[in-house]
Amino acid sequence: MQNMIWEHIRKKQNIVAVCICILCTALNLILGGAAAALGLPLYLDTVGTVLAAVLGGYLPGVLVGFATNILKSISDPSSLYYGVLNIMIAVAATYLAGRGCFTKRLKAVVPILLFTFIGGA
Repeated sequence: MQNMIWEHIRKKQNIVAVCICILCTALNLILGGAAAALGLPLYLDTVGTVLAAVLGGYLPGVLVGFATNILKSISDPSSLYYGVLNIMIAVAATYLAGRGCFTKRLKAVVPILLFTFIGGA
């Protein structure tokens, strides 16, 4: 009986993780498209990657980051090469979230600088 309960909880967690990945990938595509349409010099297509990495950990963050670049490569084949940057941002976001860098405004300076360096390099 107890195994059935844990199996039910595990299945619900998997469904939640898949939903987070789908929503964060859509968020990346929407914000990236909006920034491009408005001519903003910002890379907003990593917001969902960071969100998925902070909420779900390494695997959801990496999946969202690379899925975003795979979907963007349909219209722009060169964006597939930037998938590595999204993966690096997801790994860094998960690591920094584990260290508590997103808890206070002053601590948020480190992730901002690190993401800027990864995205700009």
